[in-house]
Amino acid sequence: MEPDGPFIEYLVQQLRNYLKHLGDYYACKKFTRYALKLVGAFTREIGRGELYDRALAQAMPYSFYEYEDSLFEKNQYEQWGELQSYFGFEYNSISSERIKILQKEAPEVLIPLYHQMIGDLVEMKNRSSYKQAARLLKKLRTVYKKLKRVPEWEEFFGKLLVRTKRLRAFHEECTRSKLIEEA
Repeated sequence: MEPDGPFIEYLVQQLRNYLKHLGDYYACKKFTRYALKLVGAFTREIGRGELYDRALAQAMPYSFYEYEDSLFEKNQYEQWGELQSYFGFEYNSISSERIKILQKEAPEVLIPLYHQMIGDLVEMKNRSSYKQAARLLKKLRTVYKKLKRVPEWEEFFGKLLVRTKRLRAFHEECTRSKLIEEA
């Protein structure tokens, strides 16, 4: 038996309050999965994708993965990037396939994400994180060049080098990666 419209509307409307009432993270996650399956089946059948989107938003943060998938599938890359940034983007958690799509279709979305991850890596203050940061800096430089925003890259990188002037190992990794020209 299929649920009817008013029930699904009510479920979506009350989702956030019910999740607050549950409290326990795993119970919330489990209920969210169940509710989204129900709402998803109904909204696909009647073509009301906006109701499913509302359910995803109401169930945050328990619907994070479903929500980010939905945004990406709809090519809503800017909102997807904002969501990643807000919830603590981790470069390794995004598939290389998605990175390639963003590099091609919406490279500007990668700029704040790369900035955030580079900052996090430099803050770790160890050689391996500096190597990762240097790799990401090269990718960031490529994005800036593609968008013809080289002056912004130069300003960012210059400020980063000044801010990290006492981190010799980081500067060595930047030199090794040919981000800093040796005199």
